[in-house]
Amino acid sequence: YQLTNEQAQGFIAKRDFVNLTVRRFIDDTAILAAQACLHSKMPPNNNCVRGENGPTAYVVEKNDEATCKFTWLLNVNLKGWLPQYLINSSLASAQLNLVESLRNHTSKIPEIILSSSSCTIAADTI
Repeated sequence: YQLTNEQAQGFIAKRDFVNLTVRRFIDDTAILAAQACLHSKMPPNNNCVRGENGPTAYVVEKNDEATCKFTWLLNVNLKGWLPQYLINSSLASAQLNLVESLRNHTSKIPEIILSSSSCTIAADTI
């Protein structure tokens, strides 16, 4: 379950999303994939708009011992009546904010080791 705050100074209302997620490690690559789903314990919330994620994924590939490549495949339907320029601006800001948050978080972790059999994080978990 994911809940977002209002965006674009309140022009875009809060959204919620219910997703089925799968996490896999293949060699030096971590994949987190998601797809919208229906769940009886998560009915639509009257306080926000229910958005839908199509096939979506985060892929983190090891470049070398100190760097990685982060790919975000985003396929989202925010629902509601929104001008396209607001959607584009909001999603671009959300992507930049996520990347900045990841950079801040990972700069505080001394070492992250990804392997196909496990994910070991040398400090607190993400």
